[in-house]
Amino acid sequence: MKATLMACLLLAVTAAYVVLHPPANLAAGHGVLRGCPERFGDWNGTDLSFEDAVVDELKADDLLSTKLGEETVNGLTTSKYRIEHVAHDGTLVDGYV
Repeated sequence: MKATLMACLLLAVTAAYVVLHPPANLAAGHGVLRGCPERFGDWNGTDLSFEDAVVDELKADDLLSTKLGEETVNGLTTSKYRIEHVAHDGTLVDGYV
């Protein structure tokens, strides 16, 4: 009983805090993101696309798996493939593309 009352009290205090201090709406703007740094150390701003990074890691044999099926996503027909691969650093890629 005592634990239940304590849990309810903590929930009530948390709810009151959220009501009195609502989180900033990042989508609305209002300069909320001005505090974020525009530059991160020595990073030169060159982005690698996810696709290039994946293709560089996966060899052609891994990409040429059996097609599992097709789906329509946002009006486009897509193909679904199974990927199971261990990267050179030991990271396991296990999922569907």
